[in-house]
Order: sequence, then structure tokens, then C-alpha cells
Amino acid sequence: MTSECGKPTSSISVAGTEGDNGNFTVCVTPLNFNYSKAYELVEMIEMNKLLGASHFVFYSYSINKNVHQVLEYYQDKGVELVPWNLPMNVDTWPKKNIPVEIHYFGQLGALNDCLYRNRYKSPYVVFQDLDEFIIPRKVSNWTALFSTLPKNKGSYMFRNTFFRKDWPDTDKNFTGKDEAKKYKIITLLKQWRESKIFPRKHRSKYIVVPKNVEALGIHSVNRFRAGGEHFVEPDVALMHHYRDWENPTDKQARAKDERIMAFKDELLNNVLKTWGKLKDVPLGPLPFS
Repeated sequence: MTSECGKPTSSISVAGTEGDNGNFTVCVTPLNFNYSKAYELVEMIEMNKLLGASHFVFYSYSINKNVHQVLEYYQDKGVELVPWNLPMNVDTWPKKNIPVEIHYFGQLGALNDCLYRNRYKSPYVVFQDLDEFIIPRKVSNWTALFSTLPKNKGSYMFRNTFFRKDWPDTDKNFTGKDEAKKYKIITLLKQWRESKIFPRKHRSKYIVVPKNVEALGIHSVNRFRAGGEHFVEPDVALMHHYRDWENPTDKQARAKDERIMAFKDELLNNVLKTWGKLKDVPLGPLPFS
């Protein structure tokens, strides 16, 4: 019996090499639409470094010059940039009347590439977007968190909650608040989240043991080699998702959540130090072109 499927018209090579990238590698969805939020990128890298990240893999479909300058600065500090040139029609902005041939800039391909690229380089690989942070609730970093979780699993799933960027900044006064505003450190300014914590696998993100995983989905693992899933309870760790719904008067039930303030001093210090070395780089966002 012959297959009705024709030969693929294009392919993406998946890399897999040995090395040492430390305990936690963070893999990020492809940067796109001429991404220019340099302030967001710096905050994301510095916050995740505090949590335990030692290596980052970014996929570049389309970035602005200011973001390229930030990534160049971090290049010898554990940041890897992978060109992500796709041979098919992708999403456009403003929208054009052309068929989109692959989901969101090949997001699924990038995630799986990052899995295999780091299979033998880090014992744990973290999958999240730029506006997401997996925050332990009782300990200070991922290493301490994983010392409390079951061993030999394939993935550890974290439930999502939205911190609304369109809601007002915290009214809490703290040392460094003016600097947090200047450099748009959203995690310190936005401390109201939706009361809702999403169910398992609904907008969840995950950390995997790469040798135990065969194939990834966007919000969960599709196939395991061993170990299966462990669902982390939200009082142990929670996935903070910072999103602007452009509806500041929304009556959605909300909860004050100041957990991120445990990281305030170190985060402020590291972000300010970085921008001190990137004085000529625009924070962004820059006009879309």
C-alpha cells in the first residue's frame, strides 16, 4: 500500500550535539514581527538567570537592530541566537491577504529543534515565551525547587495565570521604583493578576528532562521516552504570564500577588548594570517597519 502523501517541499534540520550548558537551558519561541522590545528581553534574561538559567536559545525570524545589539552583548554570557529562516508564508503585520503556511513562525519546529539541540547539554530544558516566568512560590530558584519534586520524570508542568499589564502599576512604594519605571521592568510594576489559574495543559508551560522526551507540543509534551508528566501544584510554583489585553476597566476578578518582590533587589541591580553597558541602545518598542 503506497502513501498518498507526497514528498515534503521543505525541511528544517534538527541539531543535536554534546556539550555543557549548565543545569537549565531556556528555549524561547521565535522572535518575529521585527521584534524591538529590548527592555523586555533584558528583563527576561536577567530574571531567568536569577531563577537558575545558565543558557538561552533564541530563534530569530525578524528582529530590530536594538534587539540584535542586546543579543550581541549577551552572546558571550550564555545566549545563543539561531537564525530561523522559513521557506514558506508566515503571519504578517499588518495582515496581508496571503495564505499562512505554518503556525506562528514554525513555533513547534523551533521548540523541538531546541529540545534536540540541548538533549546532551543540560539536564533540564525550560520552554516559555518572553513574557512568561516560572516562579517558585516557596524557594528562591529552580535548583531548590527541583530538589523537592519527584525524580526521573519526563516533564514538569506549570499552570498559567495572567498578570495584566493593562491594569495599574502597583501602588507599593519601594526603593528603585523610579528605575523600574524608567527601564519598564514589568514584573516589579505589575503585581495584580487574574484570580483564575488555568487548568493543567491549558496555556501551561513546562520544564523537561530532555533525554526522557521524544516530541514536544506547545503547552505539553506529545511523546515521552520515559518518565511521564508531573503536574506542579500552583502553591509550589506558578507560571506568571504578563499580558496586555488592552482593557484596563475589565471587571475580571483579581488577586494581589507580590511574590516577585523577593527578587527585586537582585533583579534591579542586574538590569541597571546591563543598561549601563547598553547606554546607546533604544529600550523600544520601535516603530514597526
